Amino acid sequence: MNKKSISPQEQSFIEAARKVGASEDEDVFDATLKKIAKAPPPKSVQMRKAIQHASDCAVHNGPAYEAGPCDCGAEIKAQK
Repeated sequence: MNKKSISPQEQSFIEAARKVGASEDEDVFDATLKKIAKAPPPKSVQMRKAIQHASDCAVHNGPAYEAGPCDCGAEIKAQK
C-alpha cells in the first residue's frame, strides 16, 4: 500500500484542527454542531433584522441591482 506523503501545509492544518478539538467522530461533530446551531446571532444581525427600511430603500435593490447602504434613514433612527 502506498502511503501518501503529507505536505507541510496539510500537516499544519492537521495540527491546527487538533488544537481546536476537531474530530472525525460523528458524535463529536454532532455535539459541536448543536453548540454552534444554538448560538444566538451576533448583535449586528439582530439589529439589522429589527430595522424596518422603507420599501424603496437601497438595501432592497436586489436582485436586479446590487443592494446598497441604507438611504431611507431607518438605520440612523435605530441608533438613537
